[in-house]
Amino acid sequence: MKTLVKAKGALILTAVFLLTAGSIIGNCADTTDGHDPACEIGSTLSGIVTNGLTGSPLSGAKVTTDPAIDGVSIETDASGNYTAMLPTGIYTLTFEKSNFESFTKTVVAVDCEKVIEDVALK
Repeated sequence: MKTLVKAKGALILTAVFLLTAGSIIGNCADTTDGHDPACEIGSTLSGIVTNGLTGSPLSGAKVTTDPAIDGVSIETDASGNYTAMLPTGIYTLTFEKSNFESFTKTVVAVDCEKVIEDVALK
């Protein structure tokens, strides 16, 4: 979330980074008018899901969001990596894979920020 204020021709920028679970890393290009069209699409969620006992990546693990997002299906690739675009909001993520305990975590998706959530399933 950004607060932009113009004061007598000077641009004052205050950036607020929210962190609930995982890491949020700024990724937005600042402009003199405070507008970056690429930042209006939400947040990029990404991470890796691993076996908590061996550290090996888990392919085919499902990541679901609550609330659900129409058209978004998240599953890890062969290297255990996943990525998805999330609209701005607060989400409960559930990580699931057969023969492992599911894991749930809450994240905050802020416009123009990256949310990185690495998870080890047991």
